[in-house]
Amino acid sequence: MRDRPSRTAAYAVAWLALLGLLAATAAIGRLHLGTGNLVASLSIAVLKAAIVLWIFMGMRHATALVRLAAAAGLFVLALSGLALADFLPRHDERAAWQAPHQLAPGLAGPAEPASKPPSPR
Repeated sequence: MRDRPSRTAAYAVAWLALLGLLAATAAIGRLHLGTGNLVASLSIAVLKAAIVLWIFMGMRHATALVRLAAAAGLFVLALSGLALADFLPRHDERAAWQAPHQLAPGLAGPAEPASKPPSPR
């Protein structure tokens, strides 16, 4: 029974922290920091996720196996992010269009005869 007030206090502190981080996210959204907006927003999102994992999902009281499973999930998520970081900056650069006869004369279709051979009389 003694654990109940500390758990309620931990939930209240986590809730207030999440509200503060929400306000920080809204404030950063209005600032023009260039790429700093992305860094700050992602940092705040990581903090929010850590609070939710640690307090509300009970990772602080979880067994080692449950923590290992959560870490494996985060590892797979990080690998997916690295794969996207490799794929997304690539550009689809297409070559300029050329008519087939500019590429290879034989691809344009049957060649028209330049002139008829002289007929024997």
